[in-house]
Amino acid sequence: MQTKFIESSLLRGRGNTNYFAFHLKGNVDEARLHKACQALVAKHPILRTSFVAFKRRLFQVVLRSLSPEFHAFECPESQQKQVAARWVEADRDEPVSLGQPILRFLFLGGKGESMLVMRLSHAHYDGMSFHILTDDLVAIYQGRVIPDRPTFVDFVHAARESNEQWQGAESYWTKLLAGATMTNILSHMSPPYLSAWSETVSRTAANSKKGVHGFTFVTILEAAWALVLTELSSSTDVVFGHLTAGRNMSIDGLDIDKILGPCVNIIPMRVRIQGPGAVQGARTVDDLLRLIHDQRLAAMPFETFGMDKMVEHATNWSPWTRFSSVVQYQNLEGRLEALEDFSFGAARCRLSAFQPQYEPADILVLATPKPDSGDIDIVLQFGGREGALSRDFMDHILHRLLANIEMLSSTPSPSEQQLPLIIPQSVPLIPLPVQGNSADRTAAAVAAGYSFESMPMQIKDMVTRAWTTILEPLPDQRVRTLDSSYITGVTPFYDIWGSLIAAAQFADFYAHHSVDVSVEDMVEHPSMLAQSILLAKQMHVSIHPDT
Repeated sequence: MQTKFIESSLLRGRGNTNYFAFHLKGNVDEARLHKACQALVAKHPILRTSFVAFKRRLFQVVLRSLSPEFHAFECPESQQKQVAARWVEADRDEPVSLGQPILRFLFLGGKGESMLVMRLSHAHYDGMSFHILTDDLVAIYQGRVIPDRPTFVDFVHAARESNEQWQGAESYWTKLLAGATMTNILSHMSPPYLSAWSETVSRTAANSKKGVHGFTFVTILEAAWALVLTELSSSTDVVFGHLTAGRNMSIDGLDIDKILGPCVNIIPMRVRIQGPGAVQGARTVDDLLRLIHDQRLAAMPFETFGMDKMVEHATNWSPWTRFSSVVQYQNLEGRLEALEDFSFGAARCRLSAFQPQYEPADILVLATPKPDSGDIDIVLQFGGREGALSRDFMDHILHRLLANIEMLSSTPSPSEQQLPLIIPQSVPLIPLPVQGNSADRTAAAVAAGYSFESMPMQIKDMVTRAWTTILEPLPDQRVRTLDSSYITGVTPFYDIWGSLIAAAQFADFYAHHSVDVSVEDMVEHPSMLAQSILLAKQMHVSIHPDT
């Protein structure tokens, strides 16, 4: 997930670059707070981590020391909200690139109230560990000693050893996903990069918190979603994402719950149901629930295996494949309430946040238990920018999801209750087409008669050097090299390396040659031909179609 967090932060929307405001009521010592922020960074290596890309890999670089930016101003409490908002807006407009430190602070000091704003990437924390950051900042400010804890570096090393042991993770995912395809809600022809979850539909599932039939509600929810996808796609073999906290590994001497860092990950859930022409898979309600329960348990030792590695080494999917739908059960009960009012030295503190979103999937199925009842809020989050997912369609999906939850929960004899028969439709309801599906300008360039081979030498040399520098793999990588037998002037870079990190590298490379292009420009001009035409335009170099 770290790669996805960094990818989104490099786009114009600055997704997953989050701003947390500590609203402090009471006396605050600015100098002591500044030192506390510095000590916090010194204590946690993840906060000193920057990210660099080299040869189709994203590396974490932990700096030995880092003095984060700390801007301090006197500001009347009546103006602090507006000043902070303007600072955030200006900060988001600043150009960003790989390798830059991400953590940054703004302090607005007032007589009775003050505000501390912290810029933090989601690549540095997750929902399970954010409280460690706030607890430690308060403790350091108050002069208390912070105990030594395992670090995210320890977690990464342990996870790598666990995944590589006997090639267990790769073997498990290869076997699980053999013959599978991603069940797509939308039919993307290139990596989606503009959308954010801007729309929601929601309902409440009553008294479902504890689950039934010996299975948890998470299992019932994922079974219900699998049935929805089966109905929509007319397929008895579906794949979707399951968001896991990533803290289920058992590692000797490592208390994972005390680690500050983004342990969260999205892993595949594959569900097969018996139907016409399909003899494998679940036949009864009990079969389905047990299949999902057992698969989740079996995947726990391998839940830290990254999606990029999974696609590259365990499937024959397109390199830029992402999960089209993701199920998340979010139980942070007590953690969020604790941040609404807490002590910060002599002051009282309330936390608020501005968190620009970037959707890692077309649909997020989010289930959140209510703290004081057995009810669960179920929200479907989706992007409205493409216009492909209408509210009526999403209401229909939510209705079917709740109906499936009710059916699975209320069945008196799950081992005998047959699953609904899936009758294939002549035209499946998904995947839905996306308006303006491909942003790739290559086809238009070819249609206009241009070719990469006919580009001016200075342009062609620059583009060739960029592609060799960025996309040629390291010798030990089990990936295809830049072999001309399958790469041509019209091959999109994301068919070679599926990460949008490459787009950021292209933009940086050309910027160092005094050509101003954005990450989005590179996604829209993903081939050597399309990039050549864009560079020629920016450099005012004449080009002509082939005769």
